[in-house]
Amino acid sequence: IGEGPFETFAQAYVQKFKYKTVTTEEFCSFFRQYCAARSLDISQVDFDAWINEPGMPTVTPKFDDSLSSSSVDLAQAWFDINRMNKSNYKDNDNDGCKNNNAALEKIQNLPDVSTWTSAQMVVMLEKLLDILAEAKESFTIVTLDQMGEQYQFNTSRNAEVRFCWQTLCIRSEGEFCLPCVETFIKEQGRMKFIRPLYRELYRSKFGKTKAMKWFVEWRSNYHPIAQKMVAKDLEISD
Repeated sequence: IGEGPFETFAQAYVQKFKYKTVTTEEFCSFFRQYCAARSLDISQVDFDAWINEPGMPTVTPKFDDSLSSSSVDLAQAWFDINRMNKSNYKDNDNDGCKNNNAALEKIQNLPDVSTWTSAQMVVMLEKLLDILAEAKESFTIVTLDQMGEQYQFNTSRNAEVRFCWQTLCIRSEGEFCLPCVETFIKEQGRMKFIRPLYRELYRSKFGKTKAMKWFVEWRSNYHPIAQKMVAKDLEISD
């Protein structure tokens, strides 16, 4: 029936049945009566398929994905920049890739993100983590430095951004992130943040000792369930 008419129907539905329990039959009956009174064509609505048949609806909604698409494109751009930087490595010398003019030029031509929301940056970082995991690659330290400077991630106060950025740094063996990670896991009590970060540190080449030390120091500040799960991840016995 269209977005506008459906929003009006939803308002009428809530008004009609607020504070009540509604059966499927009552919902369908009200919908049919509402549409008939307004000459809305519902002849194409297969009520039996929508209500009784298994599987996903046959109608796929079309959403505006321009915001998420921009985030995905930026993630891919940084993945490409990282590969450019890697091409300049000589004998594992991280400084060697600083002179990759192609990477620097690509960074200069990246889209302006000054009007982006934190959610868009989170989507970009999450997508980048997925791309790197699928390719079984990690960022070079130089690429981390470039990205951190470009977006000031190291000074971000947004928890979701900090979590994704620090995850990327740890997976890339960016030991410079340790002070920021320590601050974050001692500010945060949410297991969705602290448990993955402790796990990432424990798996890394540089962070295992730090993870165990910080957890022992700070565990009493976490929820008992978080304490139990993180201790298990770090193989710390009670």
